Amino acid sequence: MALYLPVYCPMPNSPTAALVARGSGIVGEPLDAEFTRISFEGNLYGASNLTKYEDRVDHAAGRLLHRYPTIAIRVARSAELVCIGTWDHASKRLTITDQATLNTWLAPRVDKP
Repeated sequence: MALYLPVYCPMPNSPTAALVARGSGIVGEPLDAEFTRISFEGNLYGASNLTKYEDRVDHAAGRLLHRYPTIAIRVARSAELVCIGTWDHASKRLTITDQATLNTWLAPRVDKP
């Protein structure tokens, strides 16, 4: 049986966007209409096995599904998240439905001077 998880990007300038490293893979499970438990992986330490976005999503999904102890799981307001696709954990397949939002999330951050 396939297990599909929603894949998210945070809304720009939201508290969730401030918390999660830009370009992180984020998956979640809705808790109710207002809140979603998210797990994220940003590869902050440059691990060679987490350089691709799909690998970061896979790592975040494993954390969420197996409830690994980590600081990279939070409850976020659902309104701060944009669902950009699904992750099929059984087949390790990522399906993107909102490429433009993902491209923005993956783009390097540009600070205004």
